[in-house]
Amino acid sequence: MEHISELESSLNGYFGWNKARITCFVNMLLGLFITRTINLNKLACVFTSDAEQLSRYRRLQRFFAKFKIDYDMIAGFIFRLFFVANGKWYLAIDRTNWQWGKSDINILTLAIVFKGAAIPIYWELLDKKGNSDTPERITLLQKFVDGELLIVATNELPDDAIKKYGLRWEIETLFGCLKGRGFNFEDTHITDRDRIKKIFVLLAIAFCWAHRTGEWQHEITPIKIKKHGRPAVSLFRYGLDYITNAVMKVFYQPSLFKKCLNRINNIGGDNVLGIPTKMCRPELLCGSYR
Repeated sequence: MEHISELESSLNGYFGWNKARITCFVNMLLGLFITRTINLNKLACVFTSDAEQLSRYRRLQRFFAKFKIDYDMIAGFIFRLFFVANGKWYLAIDRTNWQWGKSDINILTLAIVFKGAAIPIYWELLDKKGNSDTPERITLLQKFVDGELLIVATNELPDDAIKKYGLRWEIETLFGCLKGRGFNFEDTHITDRDRIKKIFVLLAIAFCWAHRTGEWQHEITPIKIKKHGRPAVSLFRYGLDYITNAVMKVFYQPSLFKKCLNRINNIGGDNVLGIPTKMCRPELLCGSYR
């Protein structure tokens, strides 16, 4: 199918995966916008293939069980969708967690706050429940940047510091989009940490694509502001609905999908890996790490 081939070519220009892997990933990505759940059984139902549904389901299981992903490459791709080198950003680090059966799913995430949400860059699965510790947070940060970090903890200009600290809430918005307000991350019944880390890749790229599309649509038709002063929908939800509509109409209105595809092709920056070694002095928004 033409729209799938276009998306495969677009993503594989950055990832360089083999044909079978990129086809599987793209089918899951599009299925995620249709079903709005990471449940593999439901994704298999909308997977474009002549194979039986059970075979499709097992194919998805094999992808997350056996395929090795270069997370630095993923981070570079996501970074370049939104940012260019030598900028200044606020970093937020926090964790999201839930329980499936007797297993605790605990994901520590590093993100860049951005327009009311946060863009996920790196994430690690913690092999415990409860808060992350300082070494775990430092390890995650070191994947992103070399050099000094400015921690928001000061007795000078307290109003400004509090305002900056408030930006940390944007990573909670991200988690909400990955969960109940978007892709229902908690619907996965997978508990293996390595596989969940791979699933996060799919969710992160879907989130970023939706957010970029929402930004573009907002420039064309601004999101309405309600009486209470808040927007009717988030940029993420605006883009999510647009892409879902485009995927559902791809056979008789292919131009919609082509416009969505352009949003994920619009890469900024000129660094091959997307992550310069010394980009700036990012400010780290520390929190309670609930």
